[in-house]
Amino acid sequence: MSNAEAILEPRPTTTEHGRRDRAVDEVEAAFGLMARKAGLARVHERMCAVAGVDLDLPSFTLLRRLGECGPARASDLAVLSGLDLSTVSRQVASLEHVGLVERRPDPLDGRASLLLLTSRGRSVSGRLSKARRAMFAEVLAEWPEDDVERFGDLLARFARALAGLNEPSGRTAPHREGRDHRTTSTAKESS
Repeated sequence: MSNAEAILEPRPTTTEHGRRDRAVDEVEAAFGLMARKAGLARVHERMCAVAGVDLDLPSFTLLRRLGECGPARASDLAVLSGLDLSTVSRQVASLEHVGLVERRPDPLDGRASLLLLTSRGRSVSGRLSKARRAMFAEVLAEWPEDDVERFGDLLARFARALAGLNEPSGRTAPHREGRDHRTTSTAKESS
């Protein structure tokens, strides 16, 4: 048994847990393992290395969001990225400096500007997208297709619920039946 498998083994407790409690314990253990062994920083570093790009995580996030949504105001980009406006402003200045993002006047409001990817920014974003997809394809290569689809559905649902913890009400985001996240993510990937 590998160390990772041992960590994920159900932990005995002094009191009898119900089936749901044991399942929640397993999710928590798996989440902890992912954070320790394949944390976001490591995943980000690997994707950047494979893509031949040197970007910090907030810049990567902004580049990806702009690739997904197209031209946007800095305030809208902050909301989409889950970053504060001051962070977005600093990161955008850095991305502009290296030629990945440019500003254009907002045709609806001459006082505002829209941010968009340059052709170099689109190229870098595309390389990062390919690296991200290749990494996940490698990790899931041995899984049956049905398992990958089910995992994608459940992980998307879990991510929405986790994101809901940050909502003002403190309640988790509702699960939306019938929504096919694969269609949405495929459209985003090809942007």
